[in-house]
Amino acid sequence: MYLAYDLKNNRNEVAVKTESLRMPYSQLLKEIQIAKVLEGGVGFPRLLNQGIALENQFVYMVSQLLGPTLDDLWRLCDRKFSVKTTLMLFYQILERLEHVHSLSYCHRDVKPVNLMMGIGEHSNTLFLVDYGISRSVLD
Repeated sequence: MYLAYDLKNNRNEVAVKTESLRMPYSQLLKEIQIAKVLEGGVGFPRLLNQGIALENQFVYMVSQLLGPTLDDLWRLCDRKFSVKTTLMLFYQILERLEHVHSLSYCHRDVKPVNLMMGIGEHSNTLFLVDYGISRSVLD
């Protein structure tokens, strides 16, 4: 992941994820496809741009910049969350997973580093990220 500035659309900071096209199987192309399906739900980052840069042989995805991971916050709080914080996070995690499942997907990689807090007006919103190994549950 990279931090970048979007000069074209006057957005301050964005997150950019890249992957080489030389990989035998591209997880990022799959992640982009699933991000488009999940986009619009609360707690899922906006996908701002995506594509393939043929001259440099890589796939890229530009998305909304998010804040710290749940793992970062856990360490920052000396590995202790209050009961209230724990319940608030738990409720938001359940909401995110319900949204993923309602669209017939299974995330398959829920862990603290794939749960991130928003920034600015979304600072109290928990975001679910990294859909690289997600699967459709439909045949």
